[in-house]
Amino acid sequence: MAQALEMGSENARLVVAADCRRAKPGSTQELTYGVGAAAVLTGGHDVLARYLVSHSAAAPFVDHFRESGEKYDYYWEERWIRDAGVAPIVPAAVAQLLTRINVPAARVAWFGLAGVPVGSDVMVAKTLGIPAGCVVPDLQGTVGDAGAAHSLLLLASTIERGKRDDVSSRVGLTLRDLSCHLEKAGIARQKFPERLELVEEMPRTAAGKIKKDVLRGIAARLVAETPRIH
Repeated sequence: MAQALEMGSENARLVVAADCRRAKPGSTQELTYGVGAAAVLTGGHDVLARYLVSHSAAAPFVDHFRESGEKYDYYWEERWIRDAGVAPIVPAAVAQLLTRINVPAARVAWFGLAGVPVGSDVMVAKTLGIPAGCVVPDLQGTVGDAGAAHSLLLLASTIERGKRDDVSSRVGLTLRDLSCHLEKAGIARQKFPERLELVEEMPRTAAGKIKKDVLRGIAARLVAETPRIH
């Protein structure tokens, strides 16, 4: 995916990922493996999400293996994989990526993590300072672990659930930014705003006070112009 994106946007390229893995009967993997496929078209026309940068890190860590002549993989205990593998490696790699694009963790609208034990995404987000509400559901309870296809499935899920501002160039404040900030501050979710409107400047009186009646009028007009679903 990253290779296709870094080859430029002049030509459209189709990236396809699919996986169908065999699991040992009675194992954890038999319960969690899923069969899935996803495809993404890259290019410079009708763009839904803009690619910024990629970053990779390598570490000698083996979470599963397959012995010669065996049909199935052997996995180590999930808690050990999470604590000894994911925890010391993934947060550092993500932090370096955010540093490269000069984006603080609090500005991340959506965060997803594939190929790791359940709960690892929330753990990594907490370590980085990304609010739990910004973590994309890992699809484990619906699709299962789709292996090579899972990263693209998470990307598709993110785009489908995202709002317009979430898939923009991320310049300026968005409703997702505000919601993540409120969640991080401990504000109850029922107090979150349902929409965000940006204005060039606040309407003020000659004395510099904000004209609340004007703001109420603007809000009433926007609500009236919003299509209702019956």
